[in-house]
Amino acid sequence: MMDCVLAGLKWHDCLVYLDDIVVFSDSFDEHLQRIQKVFKKLADANLKLQPTKCKFAYYEAHFLGHIVSKEGVRTDPKIIQAVRDFKVPVNVKGVRSFLGLTGYYRKFVDNFASIAAPLNALLKHETAFEWTEECQKAFIELKNRLVSAPILVHFSDKYPIVIYVDASGFGIGAVLSLIIKGKEHVVAYASRTLTDNEKKFGISEKECLALLWAITYKF
Repeated sequence: MMDCVLAGLKWHDCLVYLDDIVVFSDSFDEHLQRIQKVFKKLADANLKLQPTKCKFAYYEAHFLGHIVSKEGVRTDPKIIQAVRDFKVPVNVKGVRSFLGLTGYYRKFVDNFASIAAPLNALLKHETAFEWTEECQKAFIELKNRLVSAPILVHFSDKYPIVIYVDASGFGIGAVLSLIIKGKEHVVAYASRTLTDNEKKFGISEKECLALLWAITYKF
């Protein structure tokens, strides 16, 4: 419903998820103008806001498990603490919970799919649960990557765009970056596992697949 109510403003003046609305701007004056636009749309639809749940004119905001500011997007420390405190799984349910928790932030981790491959293998029904050295290594690596996750900059077509791709025996990965003032800044990482047929490809074919997948489906 909110997508219809705020039609014309979404992505340009605000972001919407269910009943959560985030208004963004480059200046305070512009911010006030955009808030007025949102208020008018809500009033026209006879919708009201709960004042105690509203925050105005903040330099950063918590939104869907992320902290968003003018510098970019970073992970929520509370969720990262949960990752840090996560105990070694002793069954499939535990592995699934860990992958669900860390997978939410996969865009912050380069080659997430390849790193997580030993853990995902445990989710297959035909595989007996066995926590191997590879599983432990993947578990620790994902924790370390997220604890030290970078700030992802906001995408802008005002700057040169760079896409890197990579491939391994388990998966393919890609990185979207911007060149800002001569320095490279990551916008997002993306990765996925390879299908059984794709695993038979040569390395050059896998890298071509990664590029096609990145520019067609991810970036």
